[in-house]
Amino acid sequence: MMYLISQLWVWLLVALVLGLIIGWITCARQPETRWWTGWVPWGLTAFVVGCIVAVLRLVPDRLGFMLDSALLLFASYFIGCCLSCLIKQWLQGRAATPVSVAVPVAAAPVVAAPVAAKPAPAPVAPAAVAPAPVASVPPAAPAPAPEQPHVDVPPGTPGKRPQGLMAPRGGKADDLKRIRGIGKQNEGRLHALGIWHFDQIAAWVADEIEWVGSYLAFPGRIEREDWVSQANVLATGQETEFSRRVARGEVATSKDGGDKGSDNVADLAAITNARPKPKT
Repeated sequence: MMYLISQLWVWLLVALVLGLIIGWITCARQPETRWWTGWVPWGLTAFVVGCIVAVLRLVPDRLGFMLDSALLLFASYFIGCCLSCLIKQWLQGRAATPVSVAVPVAAAPVVAAPVAAKPAPAPVAPAAVAPAPVASVPPAAPAPAPEQPHVDVPPGTPGKRPQGLMAPRGGKADDLKRIRGIGKQNEGRLHALGIWHFDQIAAWVADEIEWVGSYLAFPGRIEREDWVSQANVLATGQETEFSRRVARGEVATSKDGGDKGSDNVADLAAITNARPKPKT
């Protein structure tokens, strides 16, 4: 093993640097991200099988040398991915944590006003009072659910639909294309569901993420691209690395600057791939 490392140290260093770059680009910060939906479990399974084959010497001669080299390169690449992802999560976690400072406020002194002494009232004999009849109060009707755009939900769609709005607040929608993974088409689909603002996406829970991903026919994509964490940062007025690229005009799919606003609303009924197949 040490002989292989001494011979391949340059390539191992290249694999480590490549892992650092890929890990930084693809790493997501959301804790609920389903990591088992990506390449990691398949890569680790192949690595474990390769280690077993290498230890048992099932592949002899030159092929065995190539297998040992491939295992070392993969291990170096995987370590680089993990290190860069941990560093990115730590840095983004510090940037997204607001710092509040409590300012003490001096309480104004309370001065009691003088109260004039009153003569004690004469005792009054209690009068018999008949109890008033208690009228039965009907139970209050439940408050109606907030109005939101109507969509035909196919039976078997998992999860829970997030609450939408009929129109953006103040007539101005946020530029949802500043979130990595949302282009003009997905922004229009979200508008059709009543999703106009970053804070709406930031408030999604697991059931709502599952519903939107299933209804728009890309299950798992919202978790992989980490929409919720990006929206949480943007809703507080901060910027992400991707939103800065959008502001500089470097993202071709986000080049209308958000000026379409409420005009960008997709017709979900006309989108054939927007209807997931019911679960059986």
